[in-house]
Amino acid sequence: MTKYVKFNSEGKNAYEAPFEIEKDDKVIRGYNKPSNEAMLLQDGWLKYTGNAPLSRLYYENGEIKELPEPAPAPKTTFTKLQIRRCLRKHDLEDQLNAIISSDFEFKADWEDAQDIDLNDEMIQKAITSGFISQEMITLIQNECEVQ
Repeated sequence: MTKYVKFNSEGKNAYEAPFEIEKDDKVIRGYNKPSNEAMLLQDGWLKYTGNAPLSRLYYENGEIKELPEPAPAPKTTFTKLQIRRCLRKHDLEDQLNAIISSDFEFKADWEDAQDIDLNDEMIQKAITSGFISQEMITLIQNECEVQ
């Protein structure tokens, strides 16, 4: 996709050429179209051919560059079955059973839930109280497979 862009003096905050401008007492519609490329380049716009959003573009050493895509946030919600199978695979299922049966409130919430969000208050309480280790949470996030 072709865009015509400019940047601030620091080479950041890309913005795209407008669809319509007034130039030489004339309104030019479709100003930002490739058919007007010579005029756009003469007016100081830079040609960018790519798909990155403007927020990921910057200008450095006479070249438009793209910031890398941000890493996706780690998944935090899993089914109880996903968690159980993951922990079983790592010989930690007995630990899960002990955690579930050790606290009445945790057990009730676990049984009522369909999915378990690792950021949920129930899990966070279990971590701070020492029922669940941060290592177990990390293992679940990194090892649970989508069913």
